[in-house]
Amino acid sequence: MQNHDQKIQPIKVLIADDHVFTVQGIKHFLEAEKNIDIEVVGTVSNSNDLVTGIRKTKPSLIFLDLNMPERPSFELLPIIKTKFPELRIIAFTSYDDSKMVKDVLRAGVDGYILKNSNPSELIEGVKTVMDGKVFTGTGVKIVNSSPLKNEVFEKEAVKKQEISDKFQNLYRLTNRETEILKLLSQGLSNKEMASRLYISDQTVSVHRKNIMRKLNVNHIAGLVRIAIENGLI
Repeated sequence: MQNHDQKIQPIKVLIADDHVFTVQGIKHFLEAEKNIDIEVVGTVSNSNDLVTGIRKTKPSLIFLDLNMPERPSFELLPIIKTKFPELRIIAFTSYDDSKMVKDVLRAGVDGYILKNSNPSELIEGVKTVMDGKVFTGTGVKIVNSSPLKNEVFEKEAVKKQEISDKFQNLYRLTNRETEILKLLSQGLSNKEMASRLYISDQTVSVHRKNIMRKLNVNHIAGLVRIAIENGLI
């Protein structure tokens, strides 16, 4: 006999995006929704941690940025769909290339939403894909495409690296300082950065002080603002 008093489990969502403000925005809109029970169970800021994050949080659905640090998230789609066949995936991205949309959907993504869409589409997308249907947001166009490609991601990766190098040279940052600045901009704590980079908390603190001195700021918000203004994140 079914227990009618048993609480319906919330839709568990993992957010995979390397921009802390995007993550906060998605989390806010999802958890503020009153008509559907959604729980954000975790966040991932780089592709290398994606599969581990899925195993750890056991989500029902992922909001996935298609181009995170370390390697294009796009490359991991076949692996994710093989290991977690019941998992729903919504691409939440700035890429509006019609061939890319088709390629990603063919790779197993259940939904595709552009980052400049109305936030209400996040909720609509969740409802649609959890119902077993494919959701494409406003402005998303699909055309016939050739087999899976990732040239778009390769070009974007090169562009990001050029911007990073220019920023690093401008402020005379070391490679490690630039790496820590990016992690700071993603909202990681000293302990999390230390674990990620295999260094001590104290070493992270020293790097943070050096970064603030070189950029002439005295708080994290200032670091993030400079990183954004220079296109680093």
